[in-house]
Amino acid sequence: WAQCFTVGIPTVVFGFRDNDGIVQNVETYSTAKIYQRCTHLWQPTVCMNFANEFLCWLRRVIVETDPSEMEYVVEFNAPFDCMSLQRVRLGPSRQPVLSSRFVDAMRP
Repeated sequence: WAQCFTVGIPTVVFGFRDNDGIVQNVETYSTAKIYQRCTHLWQPTVCMNFANEFLCWLRRVIVETDPSEMEYVVEFNAPFDCMSLQRVRLGPSRQPVLSSRFVDAMRP
């Protein structure tokens, strides 16, 4: 939700799975109205604050400046009270996730 809301994507497609992980139903929702269906489960401000804190944390802990050589894996496992970051060196067969154009635009 956060990434769709932030960049203005108007709709989100949800796949609802059963206990075996099989998608049983697919529905499309207005991004701006999703929170209205879920007010008893979460709040948009809490979600956006978490996203902000998470992205600020990433900026502090990632020190590699050449994304063509390094990739990062973020884990947020149960009971969801701690995140970890693992650096993974890209091998010759792996392509970077971020384009060089994007990386250049994000450099300070």
